Amino acid sequence: MKRIIYWIIFILLIVAYVTDVENINLKDLFSSSQESTKSYDKVVYFPADEYSKTAVYIEHATDKG
Repeated sequence: MKRIIYWIIFILLIVAYVTDVENINLKDLFSSSQESTKSYDKVVYFPADEYSKTAVYIEHATDKG
């Protein structure tokens, strides 16, 4: 039973790493695209050998309420 739980946690960690969870806003997951509270100004690219992520999103919150 413990082995199954460990495998589930391991798979969830892989999914979280692949989908880049820190850029996902929970409000955006449960709302339509028109009600999105996050918008991106632009995408700035950095060299991949210096940074772990190749793209950094510069974001700002917009109040659409």
